[in-house]
Amino acid sequence: MDGTDAFWNWRNNRVLHITEAPNGSVYVPANDTLNVARVFSSRLTYDKGAMVLHMLKYKLGTETFLQAVRDYLADTDFAYAYAKTPDFQAHLEEESGVDLDEFFNDWVYNQGYPTYNLTVSFPAIFQATVTVTQTQSHPSVTYFEGPVPIRFTSNTGQVYDTFVDNTFNGQQFTVSIPFVAVSNVEVNATRDIISVNNNVTLSNQSFSLLESVHLYPNPAGSQLNLDVPQGIIVESASFYNTLGQKVLQTTGNTTLWNVANLAAGVHVVTVVTNEGTANLKFIKE
Repeated sequence: MDGTDAFWNWRNNRVLHITEAPNGSVYVPANDTLNVARVFSSRLTYDKGAMVLHMLKYKLGTETFLQAVRDYLADTDFAYAYAKTPDFQAHLEEESGVDLDEFFNDWVYNQGYPTYNLTVSFPAIFQATVTVTQTQSHPSVTYFEGPVPIRFTSNTGQVYDTFVDNTFNGQQFTVSIPFVAVSNVEVNATRDIISVNNNVTLSNQSFSLLESVHLYPNPAGSQLNLDVPQGIIVESASFYNTLGQKVLQTTGNTTLWNVANLAAGVHVVTVVTNEGTANLKFIKE
């Protein structure tokens, strides 16, 4: 109700409070039911409980989650009676068709939270390979399964938020991204899950963006074109014959040249771009 920024700040503060200690469950164990401080714990009952509800909405989707809550609140079986956690889980599962045993075991009945380590590489343009590993703050959970929010930021400041559905350690994902050059990757930037101290390692790009640059037609008679992917800007082009003599020079973002006056044979074009330099060969007919 207060807006996106206020809600982000609220979630951020909840996550920071929850993760001040490595232990603690939303569920109140039997031996603590008479402990007023534990039953009404602000860190566990209220903050962690609220974030777990938000995580359920994030996992199932807003409309599915809200409809399940409506059905739960309208269930006449619970009117003037008791409702327990399994009753709430059953309504969520009925509406979504998703088995939530793992989620409730990890986040409601057991303790702690995950810390993620991601290794990200870029095997092709508009594509990232993400490898996810995780450590748990408490031994009661062997692995926190669920969506992991990831934010990609381009070198021009564009932001793309997505998630991967992580179920085991070392799991690898191929993620499509809407821009060529990535300057930063962050885990849980949206604060949609309980997780802190995450780390991302950006490996060296295993491809050159310039590998996708090519000349056509090749061989060429009078007109030569340069095909470049989105995000690459040509700054200059120099044409050399087999003797190493420069026979043509252009500056600026030019990708079309008249080569009719060049001698027949093999030529090398050195193209300088904002992403580096490419040396390309073509045959003049």
